[in-house]
Amino acid sequence: MNFFDKSFVKNIFRLSAGAFSSQLLSLGFIFVSAKFFFDETDFGNQSLFLTYAAFLSIIATFKLELGIVLQTTDDDREKIFRAGLTLSFVFCLAILILLSLLVLLGVSKFFMLDANWLLALPFSVFFISATQMCWMWYTHYGSFKILSVSRLIEVVTFIVVATLLWVFGFKSYSLLFATVISQAAIFFILFFKTGLTRSFNYSQAKHTLIANKQIPVNNIFLSFYDIIQNNPINIFGPLFFSIADIGFYNFAIKFLQVPIWLIFKPLSNVFLNDIAQHKLNLPMLINKSRSLMKVLIPIAIVFVLGCLLLGPFLFKTIFGTKWEIAGLYLGFFAIFYSIDFLRMSVSYISLILNKQHLISIVSLFLLGLIIVGFYFIASNNLLSVNNKFLAIALLQAFASIFVLVFIFKRILRK
Repeated sequence: MNFFDKSFVKNIFRLSAGAFSSQLLSLGFIFVSAKFFFDETDFGNQSLFLTYAAFLSIIATFKLELGIVLQTTDDDREKIFRAGLTLSFVFCLAILILLSLLVLLGVSKFFMLDANWLLALPFSVFFISATQMCWMWYTHYGSFKILSVSRLIEVVTFIVVATLLWVFGFKSYSLLFATVISQAAIFFILFFKTGLTRSFNYSQAKHTLIANKQIPVNNIFLSFYDIIQNNPINIFGPLFFSIADIGFYNFAIKFLQVPIWLIFKPLSNVFLNDIAQHKLNLPMLINKSRSLMKVLIPIAIVFVLGCLLLGPFLFKTIFGTKWEIAGLYLGFFAIFYSIDFLRMSVSYISLILNKQHLISIVSLFLLGLIIVGFYFIASNNLLSVNNKFLAIALLQAFASIFVLVFIFKRILRK
């Protein structure tokens, strides 16, 4: 891969431009909201809600969005797209009915979210899963400009809605409604721009799913694994940590998302678009993967060192003393996120080569390692909360390194 190729660099800048603007606005909002509007508990509730939504969104589309880049004709891609949206709608309707019954029966507290957050969950799941379908559609066709603009619109919508609700006295649910409304905004913008707004029935969706059954079989487990590896603190943490500890952690993660959306995400999306055009040329895929590593590794090293050295000081200076701990977590989890985005970017190779089953075998072992390791770390009373979070970050990083090495040693073997 020639990273100085004009079209490649142009696509990177298209995605990065929107990401830079949106992340700049996000940072400004986080600064103001943490100082004057919300506390660590509010951020904890929002992150728990988004974790549940991310889990359910995997099932909603049966990961059919990945099939968009694998199809050879526009007609097949359109069928995949419509099937994914239809299945997502039916699934989310069923979840809404189920959660409504749980709320009526008074057992909703099991999820550690109140009724309003739970009842909003199916809407969030639909918008997330449907947006993933749209995102892959535009990625395949190289339409990066609209992805960049939509990301900016999502952030602006979130900030405006959250601020207005807080001003009018709805602080308790301002983050909730702002999250769902901004998700809806980005979906509708991306969806109507596709031009694929004709009706599509469930029987057609079922037929398409059966015809492409290898996609969910190969990818649903891997998607679950990704979420568990990335969110063990949000998923299992409520059993061991306070909502305040989880809130500080998620506050730090919001800052880690800045370089992710600004640097790593644009590179990985353009990389996927590029390698999809060479899926039958293994030597080319190997060269492109190595070239990607040469670009991302130096960026990751500088980023991690910056977070470790400056995180606590900057958070304490900007947000106040109580937020210094979030700055500490910023450095811890920068280690994992930097390595994991190397892993996630190169993992697209297994999708293109249809070798996800090999990654699944390795991931099954690592999933057990992460769950068992998390339990022993989180339940160890001899460790402080800070040391527990550091150990969890290193455990996550080890799992990503293991998969990364496996991809280069086995998947990309000539």
